[in-house]
Amino acid sequence: MATILKLDKRLETIVNLCDRNKVIADIGCDHGLVTAELILEEIADNVIATEISVDCLNKAIMLANRINILPYVSFRECDGFKLVTKYDKVNQAVIAGLGGKKMIEILEHRPKNLNNFVLNPMSDVIEVRKYLLTHKFRFVVDKLIKVDDKYYTVMKVTRGRQKLSPLEIFFGFSNFRENYQVFYEYLKLNHEKLSSLKERFGELNEKNEKALQYIEKALSLFEAPQNKNSKD
Repeated sequence: MATILKLDKRLETIVNLCDRNKVIADIGCDHGLVTAELILEEIADNVIATEISVDCLNKAIMLANRINILPYVSFRECDGFKLVTKYDKVNQAVIAGLGGKKMIEILEHRPKNLNNFVLNPMSDVIEVRKYLLTHKFRFVVDKLIKVDDKYYTVMKVTRGRQKLSPLEIFFGFSNFRENYQVFYEYLKLNHEKLSSLKERFGELNEKNEKALQYIEKALSLFEAPQNKNSKD
């Protein structure tokens, strides 16, 4: 669904994963594009937008002022949830565009009764998945999207228990149930890169060798039916 502010696919996907709520928190709101879109599309009645960078926060405020949504947004200069309390009655939070380790740090200090999140970790994605599973969250959506030849992971999580296979923890469970084209392209691209490195240097470091093994296992799931058909 196209967005009113014509967001790129990453931000559009994040907005579309949000549920209709009275109050949504946009943690690390950057320039306020997601915040604004949530109000414009009437996905949220109100948004609490936090940002540690004063410059970014000011840009978000200027955008909100320009499109006349200031009464519906509470802007707060802080790190993560530090100025968000239970009295704000936040129903869902967006944390996007941050590194995975920072995201985990922010989640560690989330409001006690906040259980619904839309996440877009830019690194350490596997560690984020492990953290969420350990802390009794389940994935509603966990998939790759492609924007300008770059791949991003977007997640929607809520409270609950879930068992995932090692491959699903490594890549995201939604990619094995939908999103086949993007995921297959991602696997092929990274298989070519790692195979080329291995051929050039003779071996890979432990992290890349493990990644290559998981990629080959995932590819085998996609390619097995084709192989079977060709044999038949």
